[in-house]
Amino acid sequence: MDDRLLVEALQSRDPDAVGAVYDSYAARLYGYCWFQLRGHDAAEVALRDTLIVAEAHIDRLRDPDRLGPWLYAIARLECCRRLPLPNQKPDMPIATHDQTDVDQRVMAWRAVMGLTPLSRELLELCERHRLADAELAAVVGLPVKNLAETLDEAHSELETALTAELLAHEGPYGCDGRAAVLRDRRGELTADLRGRLLLHARGCEVCGAYRQRAISAAKVYGMLPTALPPQELRTRVMSCFTDPELAGYRLLVATRTGELASSGFPRRPRGRLPAGGGPGATRDRRRRRWRTRTVVAVVALVAMGVVGSVLGSLVCERSRGVRTIASEGRATASARPGIVNAPSAPRSVGEGPGGVAGSSVPAAVPLGVRQSPAPGAAPQSPPIHVHQSWPGVPEGPGEPGGEPGGSPDPSPTVPSPTPTGSGQPPSSPPPDPSPPASDPAPPRSAPPVTAPTQDH
Repeated sequence: MDDRLLVEALQSRDPDAVGAVYDSYAARLYGYCWFQLRGHDAAEVALRDTLIVAEAHIDRLRDPDRLGPWLYAIARLECCRRLPLPNQKPDMPIATHDQTDVDQRVMAWRAVMGLTPLSRELLELCERHRLADAELAAVVGLPVKNLAETLDEAHSELETALTAELLAHEGPYGCDGRAAVLRDRRGELTADLRGRLLLHARGCEVCGAYRQRAISAAKVYGMLPTALPPQELRTRVMSCFTDPELAGYRLLVATRTGELASSGFPRRPRGRLPAGGGPGATRDRRRRRWRTRTVVAVVALVAMGVVGSVLGSLVCERSRGVRTIASEGRATASARPGIVNAPSAPRSVGEGPGGVAGSSVPAAVPLGVRQSPAPGAAPQSPPIHVHQSWPGVPEGPGEPGGEPGGSPDPSPTVPSPTPTGSGQPPSSPPPDPSPPASDPAPPRSAPPVTAPTQDH
């Protein structure tokens, strides 16, 4: 179907419009997404999200004839959200043993994977997807005037990478210098080994014959594997647009695209596209480096603040402990000589033995003293005079350390423990020394006074 008709169908919200777009572009978009992500599952998700964004933002596309590049630009944006690791292997074979040019296909794949990401993507869109220069510039977000220079750099990188793969494929045989370089090889070629092989080939007559001066990028990319979408993928993608439970997901995918340009193409995502090659790459790297340094500085300042607060809290806790010990020492030193201090913290409300729930009776009261059942009731046993330095014993309304309503006792007494074997439990209260009022004791008679006698 013509691109204009597809755009009109999408804008009119035709229920069959998304299926028509899938039939026209799914194979190409899926192959491009797999080449970027090197995985079938990731390519399926990227293709599905591309169609979701296209269906939601079709009204922003200014030129209907550029529907194809617009879809590629959206697919590129979705691929940048889930870029694979540099050393990730493809989930499909790059060559099979029934092919006669297996070695050439393997070398072509390794050479292409050795390119910078931008050069590799430009050659892919140019050679296998046949995008024009203006369309290619719109997809990758480069000015058209700089596209030719960037493509020349990409072709030069491909020639260099393929020459290094040819030298590595020959192995250490036939040239001692090449053998010395390949002695450090571990797996696939690294950028350092590739540069050393090329430097050796410039001054070596044997290896100089492998230097490629005219390499066809179309032939090299024609040897790469092509991923095709599975047949059941269309059903899964179409069900995403009809399932009401996925309405929230469709809204999320449509809104995370960000701001679109005036032409309707998505703006270049910052910090997500791989750098390398083309004008402005150095400027982008400087910006990312500056942002990285800024984040590191902010994290360092936050860490210093956290450490300072922790140290401050530790110092406060230590000083508080020193003050507590000093206050306890002063309280102990203020006790009278001969009086034993027995400091003990009063129990909180609702504790177990030794404390009464809802009362302020301290736990320092000796066992065996019966507490009053109600506040303000008179105690059933004589009060025990305790020194004021004994914490936990409430003081009376009189002077500190004295009886309630009386004068301070100059010689306070402490109940002595009952000797062992007396039959009385240690915790029982001391007997009342005053005689009962009903049986008053007879007054004691004064001793007789005798006059002194004189010894004659």
